[in-house]
Amino acid sequence: SLVESPKPVAAKRPPKPQQSPKVQRRASLPRNSAAHEEAEAAPEEGLGNFDFLSLQPPTPDCFESARPPPLKLNLDSEGQLERPKSDKLCPKPGALAKQHAGRNGIKSGPPSQRTWEPGQHANKTATPSRVRQSLENIPPESPLSPITPDKQEAFGGGYFQAGTDHGVNDYLRVCYEMRTAPITKITQNPETLQVLDLVHRGVGNRGTVALATYIRQNKAIESVYLEDNNIGKEGAKELFAAIKDARRITELYIGSNNLNGCMPMLTPILAHGGVLQCLDLSGNRLGDPGIEALARILPDNDSLLNLKIDSNQMTDHGFSVLCESLGRNEWLEELSLCWNSVRNVEPLVACLGKNQTLTVVDLTWNKIGSAGCKALGKALAANKTGNLRGINVSHNDIGSDACESMARGLQGTKQLEVLKFSGNMIGQEGALMLLSGIGSDCPLKQIEMNGCGIRNGGELPLQLAAPSKDDPPIQPNNIDLLRQVCPQLLGTLPLPEKPKPKLVKKPKAWVRPEWIGNMQKTPKGAKRVTMIDKPPMLPK
Repeated sequence: SLVESPKPVAAKRPPKPQQSPKVQRRASLPRNSAAHEEAEAAPEEGLGNFDFLSLQPPTPDCFESARPPPLKLNLDSEGQLERPKSDKLCPKPGALAKQHAGRNGIKSGPPSQRTWEPGQHANKTATPSRVRQSLENIPPESPLSPITPDKQEAFGGGYFQAGTDHGVNDYLRVCYEMRTAPITKITQNPETLQVLDLVHRGVGNRGTVALATYIRQNKAIESVYLEDNNIGKEGAKELFAAIKDARRITELYIGSNNLNGCMPMLTPILAHGGVLQCLDLSGNRLGDPGIEALARILPDNDSLLNLKIDSNQMTDHGFSVLCESLGRNEWLEELSLCWNSVRNVEPLVACLGKNQTLTVVDLTWNKIGSAGCKALGKALAANKTGNLRGINVSHNDIGSDACESMARGLQGTKQLEVLKFSGNMIGQEGALMLLSGIGSDCPLKQIEMNGCGIRNGGELPLQLAAPSKDDPPIQPNNIDLLRQVCPQLLGTLPLPEKPKPKLVKKPKAWVRPEWIGNMQKTPKGAKRVTMIDKPPMLPK
C-alpha cells in the first residue's frame, strides 16, 4: 500500500502594511473614472495645502534659534581657565572632595581646584612636563626637597631639612635627565621605606637608572622587588652597581625581565663579603650560557641563602655545571629550579653528597621521570643526600614503578621532613606504596599527593594526603594525623633483605712436584694433593 505524502504547507505571507485613507479610497474606485481622478487630486490628510514645489533650500539663519548659547570661557588675572559655575558641568566641591579624600592622605579639594606648584606633587605618577616645571624653580644647590615625610601633608608643600632628603632630589633630577616620569610612591616617607615594591610598573632601563641613584643614597631600603619591568643590560648594570655600593640590600627579586647576558654583572654583588641573601632570577631566559656564568660566581659566595632560577630554559648541561659549582658552596640553603628541562638528576645526587648546607630543593615541572625518582630514592636510602630536609618533585611524569624505590628512601632516610609528589599519576597503588615506607622512626612530617589519580572510597583518607578543592589545605604535620587515622597503612614495607656474603673461591695454586707432601689415591683413581705451609728447601 502506498503511503500518501503530506501536502506541503504554504508559507504564510507577512501582513500588508496599513494603507492611508486616501490610498484605500482610491483603490476602492474603478480606475480611470471621474471619482478616481477626484480622489487622486485630493490632498493627503494631515499635510494641508502645502506646496512641495515651492520648497527652497534652508538658509543659515533658519538654525540660529535652535543653536545653544556659546560657552563663555572666563580667564582670571593670571590667564588660567575658570570652570563654569553650572552644576551640570561642574559638581559641587564637596562631592568630589568626598570622593578623593583619604587617597594617599590628601586633604585638599577636588583635582579641579588644585593647581601645580613647585612644592607640590600630583596624586599619581608625575609627567615629565610637571617634573620640568617643578625642577626649574629649585636651584641645583638647594638642599630642600619638594616632598615632606608626613603622609598627611605629602602634597601640602612641606620640606625636608638639609641633608635628610634620602636621595629624593637626585632621583628627581635623574628622572628629568632620562626623560622618564618619577614614581611618587617611593618619594613618600623615604626615611622609613624598607621594602621597595615596584612589581609590574614598566620601569624600563631609564627608570632603573634613576632608581639606582635612589637606592645608592637611601639607607633604609633592605628589599627590592622589580619583577616584570622590562629591565635590560643598561638598567641592570646601574642597578647592580648601586646595590654593591649600598651594601645593605639583602633581598633582590628581579624575575621576568631581559637579563640574558647580564650574569657577569652579578659578580660584585655575589663576591666574597657580600650581604645579599635572597636572589630571584626566574623568567629571564638565561639558558645554559647564563647558568654557566652564574655557576662561576657561586663557589666564592658566602652570603646567599636562597636562589631561584625558575623558567630559564636550563637543560641537563647547565644543570650539571650548576650542581658541580654548588658542591663547592658552603652557604646556600634553598634552591628552586622549577619550569626547566632537567632530566638527569645524577649531578644533583653527587652535589648533595658533597654539600652539607643545602636543605630544600624544588624540581617542580621538570622531566626527571621515573628514572630520576629512583635515583633520588636510592640516595635517600643510602643517606647520601647530606642535610636535605625537603624535596619537591611534583609534575615530573613519575609513574607508579618508581614508588617502591622512593618508599625505600623514606624507610632509610634520617633527615627528610617534607616530600611533595603532586601531579604524578601514581594511582592508589603507588600512594599506598609510598605510605608503606613511612615507619615509626621516619622523620617525615608532611607528604602531598594532589592530582595523583587517587580515587575516592579507598582506605586512604584523601582529605589528609590529597585534598580536593573543597577540602582544607594540607596541614604541615599531616603524617601525624595519618598515624592516628590509618596506622595500618604506614610502615608496612618489609625491610630489605641483607645480601648474603658471596663465597669467594680461592684459585688453585700451582704446585711444583717438589712441594708435594702426601699423595693418596681416591676410589676414582684421582690424585689428591696436600699442600704444606712452606715449600721444602731445595738443594743448591
